[in-house]
Amino acid sequence: MKVILTENLYKVGEAGGVVEVKDGFARNFLLPQGKAVKADKGNMMRIEAIKKKAEASRLRLLSELKESASVLEGKTLEFEMNSDKDGKLYGSVSDVEISAKIKEVFGLEIKRRMIELPERIKNVGEFQVVLHFGPEVAVNVNVLVKNSELKLERVEDNKEQAEASVEEEA
Repeated sequence: MKVILTENLYKVGEAGGVVEVKDGFARNFLLPQGKAVKADKGNMMRIEAIKKKAEASRLRLLSELKESASVLEGKTLEFEMNSDKDGKLYGSVSDVEISAKIKEVFGLEIKRRMIELPERIKNVGEFQVVLHFGPEVAVNVNVLVKNSELKLERVEDNKEQAEASVEEEA
């Protein structure tokens, strides 16, 4: 079925474009959601109006995304995690934790698919993470993973107590 898209759809097409889609996809999703209209003669004449409306919507969305992105540009997110003496974490920092930290600190809702993290962070250190707000908007955020000092102190205290008890037994 040929339809005219009323908004940009990932992997389908851009607003105002005439695309061929499967009948079920058009009937069950695109048409009821208002994301497309049937490509008949009357609607074909309205393509320019649809394109203008979509472009205005895209520009408004782009400005909102840039505003949100500017809040996070160059910021540092700090995580305190338990690790061994070599700096390997007991666990990891994933896109889920980064998303939750951004919501906690900045109040922005970031979906995990927007976070470009090649693999989970499993070591103490500073890492660069890219947040994709859209095809044209991406920002870099620093992720600083520190060793939890409280845990380190407890481990050292336990070692000292164990050594003291071994010396008393001897």
